[in-house]
Amino acid sequence: MQFSLLVALATAVFSATTSAAPSADTLLASAGGADARGSSYSCFCYLDVNLKPLDPRACTRPPSSADFKAFAGKLSQPLLYPRPTAEPCFTSSDPRTATAESTSSAQCQFVNAQWYNGTWRAEQPGSMQLPQWENLRDNSQQCNYQPTLGQVCTQANVNVLAVDARTPSDVQQAMNFARQFRLRAIVKSTGHELLGRSSYQGSLQIWTHNWKGITFNDAWRPSGSAFSKPESVVTIGPGVQWLELYTAAHAKGKMLVGGLSGQGSVGAAGGWALGGGYNGALTGKLGLGVDNILEFSVVTADGQVGVANAYQNSDLYWALRGGHAGIAIVTSITYRVFPEEPLYSAVYVMNAQTDDAYRASLLEIVKVTPTLSAEGWADSELWNATTRDLTIAIRAINGESFANKTLLPLFDRISAIPGVVTYFRQANTFPTFFDFYYANFIAGPPSPVKELGTYGSIGSRLISDQLYTTNPGKIVDTAIAVSKLNPGIPLIVNLVAGGQVKKQRDDAMALNPGWRHSYHHIIAAGSYDQNAGPAAADAERQLVLRQAQMLDQLSPSTGGYINEANTLEPNWQKTFYGANYRRLLDIKKKYDRTLALISFKNPGYEFFQQCA
Repeated sequence: MQFSLLVALATAVFSATTSAAPSADTLLASAGGADARGSSYSCFCYLDVNLKPLDPRACTRPPSSADFKAFAGKLSQPLLYPRPTAEPCFTSSDPRTATAESTSSAQCQFVNAQWYNGTWRAEQPGSMQLPQWENLRDNSQQCNYQPTLGQVCTQANVNVLAVDARTPSDVQQAMNFARQFRLRAIVKSTGHELLGRSSYQGSLQIWTHNWKGITFNDAWRPSGSAFSKPESVVTIGPGVQWLELYTAAHAKGKMLVGGLSGQGSVGAAGGWALGGGYNGALTGKLGLGVDNILEFSVVTADGQVGVANAYQNSDLYWALRGGHAGIAIVTSITYRVFPEEPLYSAVYVMNAQTDDAYRASLLEIVKVTPTLSAEGWADSELWNATTRDLTIAIRAINGESFANKTLLPLFDRISAIPGVVTYFRQANTFPTFFDFYYANFIAGPPSPVKELGTYGSIGSRLISDQLYTTNPGKIVDTAIAVSKLNPGIPLIVNLVAGGQVKKQRDDAMALNPGWRHSYHHIIAAGSYDQNAGPAAADAERQLVLRQAQMLDQLSPSTGGYINEANTLEPNWQKTFYGANYRRLLDIKKKYDRTLALISFKNPGYEFFQQCA
């Protein structure tokens, strides 16, 4: 779920229409050389905007002009040179400075008009959906779209070179070039990355956004298995976005588990899929995104083209489902699809006049959660203990059959609590999931739910299913305490585990096993202004990290969600991967022995923490 949507949920209501992972000390042999399992590697060579080494000491032989020319000749598209999104608001000569003329130019005004447009941002190789990741991580260098006069724009964290990848050969050539000169390769589809993995200072970007393709097959069998049961699937290229895919599926009378994001601009074959991928309407009945991925086409770090499924390269298939980035570069994904069915959606909004009434309301929700989960419900809830506001936006396929039995009585019980004022209550059945999705996330005027281009941080934890029967009050009391740490932004409490999600084994894939033993995924979020200095930005991240760690004390065995996490997460191997991390790292090393693909707090990242 995109960051702007997480924060916007605070003010916008949807229409009703445990084994510890190995420590870095155990695994790290040196900052460069050879690690404890025999792979050899060295630190990366980073380039400036003129494609010269940022630090010549790190570049044994940096690429020359002739090298770049030869590289470009092997690609299907011209090389690109990404620039910060707001660069048109500054002078063209260095140092790029904000002047009265530059900030009032037509080009700058156009950038200002498009700043919150996620679809437009996805079309720019240098744009991230959270512009903070165009800045250096400490916010010390940046390029603001509404600068003060005299402010300077720098390349900061924007990649200096990009391959407009549209074929497996393009990816092969990019990885071969990166390995030859020890450049850091970063993969970007649309740039929806809450931990900033789509950009890095001085690196080579493999940009897959323009690589489309959507193919449906009602009698598909995985490569390498002629006798498996045929499945109804869709195979997509790495640049396909969810609105494109949902629209195509709807035209075929199909639906699939995918992302819910304003404007539909999140990529369908990027981090959402590789990190797990939940859907706040379908996951209860149909599982997570990774539960429905049947095959990948990939290019490995050494430039080899391959297929990963249950019958070929099954270890890579295991790792890509939940292992996130840095395992291999995905060039297609095959998803299971389902016939369209009606979707029931309900919204309930209330306020409690006393703390006791608010606690009692939350306790009603927690106690009934196991039943809601078993019935296939999925939802997004907003809990603000300071204002004592509560919003529930809940959905289920064919949910009418359970609404009168479980859901509507829950709303009645909350409304009957002394001190509770119900502001809004509405339910509706949409003919299809696509009708629900389009009405809530695409249609209508701009709203906070549909905007990107904001600054902020989040942290999350999965909450153990055992607590819901053994100590539901502890869940409520902890959540209230966590919420009160940041009064301006409520907790986002998502019922997106349990149900169908619980039916997979812990070791069925690399995904954090905590997903199989939880009900709610709770997110704490914070935001800050684009002109916030390094100290203010870090303070916001520290606050949100503290909230996540309080939730971790509540449920220490389940960890959190790698796609919606805090950049400061200290024990990220355990939090993001749990007991699956050791095997995941072994597979990473098998397919990437020189550690050519390194992504922030993804497998193998610990070997480069001393290379920064």
